[in-house]
Amino acid sequence: MELKQLDSAFYVTGQIDADDIKTLAELGIRSIINNRPDGETPDQPSNAELAARAKSLGIEWRYAPIRSRIPEDDELAPYGAALDELVGPVCAFCRTGTRSAIGWQALQSTRDD
Repeated sequence: MELKQLDSAFYVTGQIDADDIKTLAELGIRSIINNRPDGETPDQPSNAELAARAKSLGIEWRYAPIRSRIPEDDELAPYGAALDELVGPVCAFCRTGTRSAIGWQALQSTRDD
């Protein structure tokens, strides 16, 4: 797992697994946003499986899937709501971290207006 810090309390990374959630907890991450739609690849852990692991470690969890590199408004709305509501530090993930980073940047530009 390679964390990329985008601001003081926000990180992105590629696909995580149950062990990575424990590592994130040890690093002080308090909330995780899953931007990867379930079933993109047969080997990916399900949202429910990962959410249960996060909950068992006291980490808040949100599912806000983004289907393509250019997020649609209907995908950005739940992502933005999660960012507004969750306690940081927050880590968002997708397959490689790119959609999470692009979505975050798109949300920042709408908030700067």
